[in-house]
Amino acid sequence: MKKYARITGTGSYFPSRVMRNDEFSSFLETNDEWIRTRTGILSRHIAVDETNLDMAVNAAQKALDASGVSLESIDGVIYSTITPDTMMPSNACALIGRLGIKNGCFGYDLSAACSGFSYALHMGKMMIEGGSAKNLLLIAADKSSSILDWTDRRTAVLFGDGAGAVVLSADTTPGVRFSSIGADPYHASMLTLGVGVPSNSPVTAHGLSPITPDASNACADGGHDCVHAPLGMDGQAMYKLAVRKFASITEEAIHGAGLSLADVDWFVPHQANIRIISAAAKAINLDMENAIINLDRRGNVIAASIVTVLDEGIRSGKIKRGDNVVGATLGGGITYGSFLLTY
Repeated sequence: MKKYARITGTGSYFPSRVMRNDEFSSFLETNDEWIRTRTGILSRHIAVDETNLDMAVNAAQKALDASGVSLESIDGVIYSTITPDTMMPSNACALIGRLGIKNGCFGYDLSAACSGFSYALHMGKMMIEGGSAKNLLLIAADKSSSILDWTDRRTAVLFGDGAGAVVLSADTTPGVRFSSIGADPYHASMLTLGVGVPSNSPVTAHGLSPITPDASNACADGGHDCVHAPLGMDGQAMYKLAVRKFASITEEAIHGAGLSLADVDWFVPHQANIRIISAAAKAINLDMENAIINLDRRGNVIAASIVTVLDEGIRSGKIKRGDNVVGATLGGGITYGSFLLTY
């Protein structure tokens, strides 16, 4: 009997601190009307005293509770983020410890920016259909407030913090009918984030990095070849690329699943900009009434964006068992992904 990967539980979490558009006017040359009319965002959540992992634990627990799958039955954790608390241990391994999973399940972090959940879903689908896993915990969490340039109104107003999670399980009923991921490095300069030590940085005669424990602030002081550039974006170029790509990969997912536009109950796009979503939907004759939006209240939560929309759609009662849901994402890299699932 054929195995399918089916979502059995979802969860999301946002910090309690809500930052509204008007707050930006106290330190940036902008206001609520400027932000709202250009992006569709009214407010976003900011993690004041919570880590990326703290948010993920909350979202994961909700997804596990909704699925009814026990901790002992989780075979692996795929954790998508571009703002991990540490590079090593990975957030996935740390999450396994925080949840108390003791069955030796695997865990790894995945970096695909805003397309992170689509990548994780694609990987999970292949594992389950291939028989190497029965239950997977997919996490997407980002703390964008830690990487933003708060003096840049082009980017500071767009993003928020949060986490989302799903439990993906083997089933005899079709679930994720189609998924696809890809990358376009030739437009990578449109959206960048430089944080880290490049592998070609100078070394000493002993082959050791010149950055020592007592020089922790060397990057900020410019003393070493350490990259620490905030998130940067060419907004106009990204807008044009996103509209084209959103439309094409959404159609690819629908047709790849063997369905037509009339079969689609809900559209859950990445929440980057309401104008991008509207233009992409119009390009393929998709009714915006079928699009689920949380951008106005959450902003762009990077990897967690699309999965939190999915969770809110399910918990609100909009998305019901048997509904066909199409999703599309595009992020830095450039990465992109789409899927069509029957919930």
